[in-house]
Amino acid sequence: MKKIILLIAIIGSLLLCAGACAEADMTLLVYMCGADIQSDACEDIYEMGIAETGENINIVILAGGAESWDFDEIEGNTRNLITICDGDFESITDWGWASMGSEESLFEFLEYGLTYYPAERTAVILWNHGAGSEAGICFDSTTQDEDGLSILEINNVLYDLKDKLGSFHFDFFGCDACMMATY
Repeated sequence: MKKIILLIAIIGSLLLCAGACAEADMTLLVYMCGADIQSDACEDIYEMGIAETGENINIVILAGGAESWDFDEIEGNTRNLITICDGDFESITDWGWASMGSEESLFEFLEYGLTYYPAERTAVILWNHGAGSEAGICFDSTTQDEDGLSILEINNVLYDLKDKLGSFHFDFFGCDACMMATY
């Protein structure tokens, strides 16, 4: 939780130019699978919303993978696209249900972020439980088998993005989850 705020503060301090939020210098894409720790996810979303980042950072969150959420505005059993700019929740959109542990869902989110929130710098955070390089991350509790993303699936998504979008660059690609430093 504190790691995301620290990351936002560091990123914010690196940026010197202010601009309109839609044309930000930095985009932070957070793929947040709430599962059985959605209350912690809600706390992190709240902290991202009140962080004084300035208008030069877009924060785009895909929150899903939980049957219910502590925020009334975030629906359970679906994926919620949340955009935050300069401490304001700009929108929460229902993206429909799909497993947060599926390659297709991660691909759709990253493609969306790169396409609609282009920036000089882009950072990605996968948020949920982590089980290291053997079992992966983002275990969706709305699926029967708690589907998760393996490291191979994440790698496949990145290659598929390159095939579809051509060149793109992530300045930071990290995991806010246990045991993922092995990646």
